[in-house]
Amino acid sequence: MKNNRSRIVVGISGASGSLLAAKTVDALLNKNVGVSLIASNPARMVWQHEMSMSYGESVEEWSYDNNFEHFAIGDFKAPIASGTYPTAGMAIVPSSMATISAV
Repeated sequence: MKNNRSRIVVGISGASGSLLAAKTVDALLNKNVGVSLIASNPARMVWQHEMSMSYGESVEEWSYDNNFEHFAIGDFKAPIASGTYPTAGMAIVPSSMATISAV
């Protein structure tokens, strides 16, 4: 697994556009960039309607890449829950203006 400083945290919101999230994770992993993924519960529901593969199946497929890690929403023990977790950045994909303003 890559050094945390070279990882991108990818947060998936419940906005429409699950394909954008999947393509973002795919592109980062294809460029050998570490991905720390987390998705809201509404994101998983939207994913189910928009994608041909379930969210769980996608996570399972990405899990074969050593640069990928997944965290459950609400897991306060997850390293990314800490304000001191070192990353190269964060992407919220897809995102609504409401989500951006809340961040």
